[in-house]
Amino acid sequence: RIHLPLEVDPERGFSLYRDQTRPVQVSGGVKPYTATPGSGTGEFESPSSYLYRPPDNGHDDSLLIRAAVGSQRILVVTVVDPPTTGDVMLDPPSATVGEGGAVSFVVTGGSGAYTIAQDPEGPDNGVTAPPAVSEGETVTYTAPGTVTTDLEVEIEVTDSHTGKSAVFTVVVLSSPPPLTVTFNGGPPTAEDQHVQLRPGETIGVEAAGGVPPYTFVLLPDHSRTPGTLVPKDPPVAAVYTAPEIVGNPPLVFERIEVGDSGGSAKVTQRVKVMR
Repeated sequence: RIHLPLEVDPERGFSLYRDQTRPVQVSGGVKPYTATPGSGTGEFESPSSYLYRPPDNGHDDSLLIRAAVGSQRILVVTVVDPPTTGDVMLDPPSATVGEGGAVSFVVTGGSGAYTIAQDPEGPDNGVTAPPAVSEGETVTYTAPGTVTTDLEVEIEVTDSHTGKSAVFTVVVLSSPPPLTVTFNGGPPTAEDQHVQLRPGETIGVEAAGGVPPYTFVLLPDHSRTPGTLVPKDPPVAAVYTAPEIVGNPPLVFERIEVGDSGGSAKVTQRVKVMR
């Protein structure tokens, strides 16, 4: 049976003020979903919608979303203390975006008239518009189509009358390297190749590239007693033990599926166990 990839919105992470909550939408994969915040709290308001609440202390948190079978996503959460009365407020206070993507924020507080300045400027660093807004209006940043490494851009919003300012920080995430799977530290194997083992033999499975940590799922030959696949902690590798073979035919094919936390990369590797 083929399942759709686990999808999470927002895709990589989000930021919010400490007195706010944030819904997270989940789709794909296999229900039911589970959600585990690092230090915040929350609950599913519906089978596909989780409401996150930030912790009382600390500014860095995480949210682990799991499907019932295999897939998981990890979101990075940034918690910001709310501004004082009269200060400029940006909602959300910061964001991450992929290459060529766009992110927006709303400006409130202060006198209600603001100017916008981006650092660093230039199309190679993305474009922010418009150059000035009024209270309640939206500012949009559009990321460049390609970045070689993660790019951090600061967008300063200044109150035109008081001179007070707030900074919206956006991180443009570069495309991760391809996800690869190796066995016992050997070279990466192609998906159309297979690794041959003897019954009961144990081998290490290592993942690299993509967006760690990774998920490791064993897809067995259902006509036989399967082998075992045990992920290590942290989940960047696993240990596979081939099944014992009783009767004929004298071989078993199993598959090891490795996925990354970005949700877009997956490698399925065949294992041949021969008596």
